[in-house]
Amino acid sequence: MNKNRIKESIIIATYAIILFLVLTNLNIVNSSYGFIVDLLNPIIYGFVFAYILKGPYNFIRDKVIKYNGGTSRFDKLKPAIALISSYTIFIGVIILLVVAVVPQLWSSINTLIQEISTKEFDKILAELKNLNDLNISSKELAEIWSKVEEALKNFATLLTDIISKIVPAITNFLVGFTTSITNSVIVFVFSLYFLAAKESLVIQVKKLFFAFLPEKVANYLVHVGYVVDGAFSKFITGQITEAFILGTLSFIGMTILNFPYALLVSIILGATNVIPIVGPIFGAFPATFIVFMADTSNPMKAIWFIVFIIVLQQIDGNLIYPRVVGSSIGLPGLWVMITILVGGNLFGIMGMLIGVPAVAVIYSLMKEVTNAKLKEKNIIISEKLDYQ
Repeated sequence: MNKNRIKESIIIATYAIILFLVLTNLNIVNSSYGFIVDLLNPIIYGFVFAYILKGPYNFIRDKVIKYNGGTSRFDKLKPAIALISSYTIFIGVIILLVVAVVPQLWSSINTLIQEISTKEFDKILAELKNLNDLNISSKELAEIWSKVEEALKNFATLLTDIISKIVPAITNFLVGFTTSITNSVIVFVFSLYFLAAKESLVIQVKKLFFAFLPEKVANYLVHVGYVVDGAFSKFITGQITEAFILGTLSFIGMTILNFPYALLVSIILGATNVIPIVGPIFGAFPATFIVFMADTSNPMKAIWFIVFIIVLQQIDGNLIYPRVVGSSIGLPGLWVMITILVGGNLFGIMGMLIGVPAVAVIYSLMKEVTNAKLKEKNIIISEKLDYQ
């Protein structure tokens, strides 16, 4: 047996042993995986956040203030100006959304509470009137009052139990809230670093590829990186643009048709529309509920709103989405639907979000390989089938 065969046998045996250890210790592997993911979450979220802001950052840096790598003091400040501007715009958009949504949401909740309270109060008055009409004796009233006192004591006991459970819940909430704030700050810091140093990070990764891999493999990995970046960038831009268009159309339509809470509902529909295909369905439920609760005496308004949503989704799915998103990522509609269904079942909402651009990358790379193989064999296949 030569040295190469011995080396291959050792590698195969090593992989087999590792696979055996993994399969026989799945609990330890799962707990270790969860620990590592929790540990890396701030870094992952920071990278994702920076990647989302990469588009606005590049636009401001290259198109608005026109950074060209100059060495003057102002030229050196341009990336920092673009960085600050990107985060300022993002925070400003969040503040505007909160200012627009919270008052209307609070108003709708307050109206709902008042309406329920009024109905309950009227119901109690009606019951008291019925009691008065029954001519109940003083003895019967005493028995009723005794039961009321017993109910009040039970209520006091129940209230004590609730308070004893609420205090730990509040403590856990405060701890969780503090942890969330801390993690948000860490994510923010990591995103700042990733966005500010993205060019140098890409160069470092390229150096590693070419230093430790064959040149052909390194070149292909760099090409794959550009394909991935292009697919995800176009997908994010397309989804945000399409969500903005849908939200705007929803606001215009609701204003013309005199539906209540047009701004709040349009923001909900636009935000949920970021999730491909099924997002509008998720957004339709709370939107319909808000419209219905705004005027419970007229349920037909909610029904007409459902009709409006269906028409809007048809326009979005057949006209807006294919032109804004579908064509930009280069993935046929059938594959988009399959990806959303499979990704959603396997990984939930994140599978729906990430699945489409990920499959678009695979589709693009497979298309390149297929066309190259056909070219090597000197085979030309028409894009259209000729039926005879």
